[in-house]
Amino acid sequence: GKTHASFSVMDTLRFPLGILSGIGFIGAGAIVRKGKFVAGVTTAATLWLITVVGLILGAGYLGTGAAVVAIAFVVLAALKKIEPLIFTEHRGDLRIESDAQCIRNDAIEDVIHAHKYKIVSAGIAQGERQVLCYSLIWHSSTGPEKIPEIVTILAARDGVLNIEWKPFHAGSELE
Repeated sequence: GKTHASFSVMDTLRFPLGILSGIGFIGAGAIVRKGKFVAGVTTAATLWLITVVGLILGAGYLGTGAAVVAIAFVVLAALKKIEPLIFTEHRGDLRIESDAQCIRNDAIEDVIHAHKYKIVSAGIAQGERQVLCYSLIWHSSTGPEKIPEIVTILAARDGVLNIEWKPFHAGSELE
């Protein structure tokens, strides 16, 4: 019952749906998860939002498109200011080298716990020197690149010959 000309009629909603689905797929590829750390969510959301803005502007709604762009800039600028204030989980390794039997393991652990660090794993090596190794987790609004106060406190203890601090930067280590 359709005429030959009726096959040239296009459903105009198929274009935006295809574009949004494709960009959503690309955005999903921008999201990376390593353990508890998730990165790229803002990038994926911004890609999708800019695609929507392009469709709005392409449809001729210039005022609406300009308003969405303005709102997006305000939200992204606010998120950039708020993000450093959010407490996030950080990880790091602490290695303490001392004279043999000079430092008690439980005394070091008391200092670690007193400074709000959680010990994930601990190891000890005995020999001419005693080596204590700890993997730590802590929550802070500052990044892991700043040397924590606990390193200075432990380095000042009698018998400590060497102390090493190795922070894990978010996403740098697979869990």
